[in-house]
Amino acid sequence: MKKSRKNIQLTSVAPFENGMLLLNKGYYICGGIGAVVGLMSGGIAAAALATVVGVVIWYLLKLTLAQWMWWNLRKCTFKMDKEVPYDKLVAQLIPALSYELTADKRNDGSYDVTYKKVRLHVRYNGDGTFSMPWQQNLISRCFNVRYNTIYKNTVMVMSILGYHIQQICSNLSEQVVVNRDQTHPVTDGITCSNCGAALSDEAKFCHGCGNTVVLKGKNNCCPNCGGEYNEGAAFCGNCGEKIN
Repeated sequence: MKKSRKNIQLTSVAPFENGMLLLNKGYYICGGIGAVVGLMSGGIAAAALATVVGVVIWYLLKLTLAQWMWWNLRKCTFKMDKEVPYDKLVAQLIPALSYELTADKRNDGSYDVTYKKVRLHVRYNGDGTFSMPWQQNLISRCFNVRYNTIYKNTVMVMSILGYHIQQICSNLSEQVVVNRDQTHPVTDGITCSNCGAALSDEAKFCHGCGNTVVLKGKNNCCPNCGGEYNEGAAFCGNCGEKIN
């Protein structure tokens, strides 16, 4: 985790680090050592018992290591090309979240995103980076010992959020505009003008590069997300963008 703790650049929503896979090898090592020691000292029965003991010992060590790595996730920072106004960031971020991720507004106007009991606070750091430190109440912190699962879930949600935030804060994000006159040669549908991927008519974000899709050539169309709005509306009902 030390090499990827600062100024992380994400290229996809896939987990940016998975130390659990490496830690899982410890079961074979400790179990194998226990089996050899037991076999040399007391035969097959002793070897079986020593193998179980070795696996249990590694499980406890793995929990400790997972807890340490989980705490270090609070120190992660992520790169961004430009600092988009926070309210605009949230307006574009929320439509990109899947049904498993929920966003909640805090009293200071910032947002927390929750995924399977993992709560992340999205904040700008003022130095061209942003961070997403996890939040947990004291009771849960003291009694929740499922650090293996918590660590994997935290890495997953940080990867998803981090990627979408970096796409929104990209220098290319404002240049990506999809026109209805631009069609895909195979599907005869609209395409992303950034990467050329074929898009559905209802697409809000490109599945190929993650950039915002704004559909032009349509009356009462939000300039931010492309959603339709009623005549006379002051704000877009889809993303909250102010309509002039």
